[in-house]
Amino acid sequence: MGSRSSSNVITNDITNKGQMDEVIASKSISEISALNIDVPEIVQDDVVDEAEVIEDAEEEEEEAFGSSNMNRIFGCPTHLKPVIGMVFDNLELGIAFYEAYGKECGFVTRKGSQNNKQGVTTHKTCLCNKAGECEAKGKKHRRQRTRVGCLVRINFKRIANGKYQIYGFVEGHNHMPATPLTMVHLTQTRELNIVHKKMIVDNSKVNKGPVMTYRMFKEYVRGYQNVGASLEDFKNFSRDIKKFLSEEDAQMLIEHFMKIKTMCPSFYFDFEVDEKGRLSHVFWADPISIKNYLLFVDMTSIDTTFRKNKYRMIFAPFTEVDHHKRCVTFGAGLLINESKESFAWLFTRFLEAMGVVILCV
Repeated sequence: MGSRSSSNVITNDITNKGQMDEVIASKSISEISALNIDVPEIVQDDVVDEAEVIEDAEEEEEEAFGSSNMNRIFGCPTHLKPVIGMVFDNLELGIAFYEAYGKECGFVTRKGSQNNKQGVTTHKTCLCNKAGECEAKGKKHRRQRTRVGCLVRINFKRIANGKYQIYGFVEGHNHMPATPLTMVHLTQTRELNIVHKKMIVDNSKVNKGPVMTYRMFKEYVRGYQNVGASLEDFKNFSRDIKKFLSEEDAQMLIEHFMKIKTMCPSFYFDFEVDEKGRLSHVFWADPISIKNYLLFVDMTSIDTTFRKNKYRMIFAPFTEVDHHKRCVTFGAGLLINESKESFAWLFTRFLEAMGVVILCV
């Protein structure tokens, strides 16, 4: 299609004020309800001159219109579709509006070039994430190429009062948009919310990894397309949690015991660190354990065969059997090794704990 036809398309979009009013008056969905979109009266000071609009967009439209017209987006809600002449209070609102449009239509947007004048953005372009071409390199790419030269774009231009107006819009893609089943893999359509994070953390406490958590969540929402995040998002969050805990876990344990001590003075705990500042010994006993010791003190056993955690610390519980032949616990400790000094420290703390007066049971 030639430049004359392209110019007619742009001119019709600009002059069809009734269509723009209908668009702006349409009811907005929650994602863009906060966007303050304004289409003022056709005033010479506020609206870009029609001839200037045609001159700026004619070259891009001529290049993109013919090759990408066949994959225009159909079925998009009217109030989400950009229209040439739309005005936004600031550039961020315009970009957010285009991102909501892309999310609805099955593609991801990315920011393109911009022109600045005296530190102020005068022109801004947003593209489809498949715009451009991947540069060929010597090594063979194992990953699928994501850029296919898509010409979809939107152009914003600064006008009077610091507002921004759409002066160019190419709609058609040269690739198929994402389907509802594949939308979860798009970066702008997936996000871990508090429900996802809570489930990942809770499952990790019972040794359920991110893969199992992802499958369980799929069952709750009846389909992967309803999860709202990808498996990689689950794995990445689980990795970040483990990394955070690996640096603060010892301090978190001590703070947790101190919090219990504040609420219940009869709770006993003590710890020791080595010359490098690492936690080496810990012992704790709650009031119930201390009372059990006073009732069933005739014999006590200690088992140091538990060594299953990633820190390779020895878990040493003090146990006994009550009059119902059930195992009861007197206290427990964590040791860095099975040396004589470690056991001496553990037994000393055990005897100190059992001598504490019970204040709350």
